[in-house]
Amino acid sequence: MKKGILLVMVVALSFGLFGCGGGNAQAEAMPEDMMEQTEEVKEVPKIDAFGVVKVREMQNVKVDFNSKVEKVFVKAGEKVALNTELVELDLSKLNNELEDQKLDLEEKEYELSMKDVDVTKMINDLKVSRDNFQMAKDDYFKSKDLYAKNSISKEELDKKELTYKESQKNVTNMELSLSDTKNNKNNNDRKLINSISKAKRNISILEKKIQDANLKDGSILLSKVNNGVVQKLDVLEGDYLTNEIKIMTIMDLDTRYIETEIAEEFVKDVKVGQKVEVKSMANLDKVYTGSIKRIWKTSENRNGETVVPVEIEIDNLDDNLLVNFNVEVKIILEEN
Repeated sequence: MKKGILLVMVVALSFGLFGCGGGNAQAEAMPEDMMEQTEEVKEVPKIDAFGVVKVREMQNVKVDFNSKVEKVFVKAGEKVALNTELVELDLSKLNNELEDQKLDLEEKEYELSMKDVDVTKMINDLKVSRDNFQMAKDDYFKSKDLYAKNSISKEELDKKELTYKESQKNVTNMELSLSDTKNNKNNNDRKLINSISKAKRNISILEKKIQDANLKDGSILLSKVNNGVVQKLDVLEGDYLTNEIKIMTIMDLDTRYIETEIAEEFVKDVKVGQKVEVKSMANLDKVYTGSIKRIWKTSENRNGETVVPVEIEIDNLDDNLLVNFNVEVKIILEEN
């Protein structure tokens, strides 16, 4: 019995010694494999603010000619892209005006190209008259020689002289008349040339207005904005348009930015180009990044506090950041 108790004690003692030895081995190995060194984490200084999503560019959709709205294809709040169909216009009045001006131009150009029949006839008549004058002149001077030789009477000589002088007067009158007619023709041609130039200019202006309107099939007005949304629709189907009437307003979503306000005591710490984090109040899990684009050079008093407006450009815009959304802004300050 004593031997059994002694054996149990020896086994127990041996187990205890081996157990203690193992514990020491583990304690010595921990600094290398299991112990983690902790470092002190520095918090980056930031300025917290609130802001609003805005757009820099808005397109007031107009046409520079009279027309009528036949059909409206979009609604307020609807997204549009480049060449989205906006409205269909009735341009019949404009097209008729353009066609009338083209016909008038053709008539004027034809009139200018035509030779003046009166001038041509007068030139031919004058040639005949000059020939007659030359014959009467030759006949008169021959008659004078004959009269000097007493071959003809004084009465016959006087008749020859009268014919000579009348033919001379006739040539002079025809030359004056031809000169006046030519001057009138030249004046008329100048008026026609000016009128043709004016007609061409008016036609060119009308055609450019139609071209600038960005029309499809000559009547459907298309969007010129790549990524936009209709902010306001100002016309209804059946409305008549002039160059002063706005059809709609489209916000260019690619020009979105954040406008925030910085209290005057923090303005000294804010600089153009500083990094910014933005969260929409509609989705605080999404973080937008950007930088300060512009700091106003003037302050404003809002709700009794002096603030400076600051504009922020966003790098990772998406369709979820809507215009006029409220946002949280964190301006990351540079460490000294």
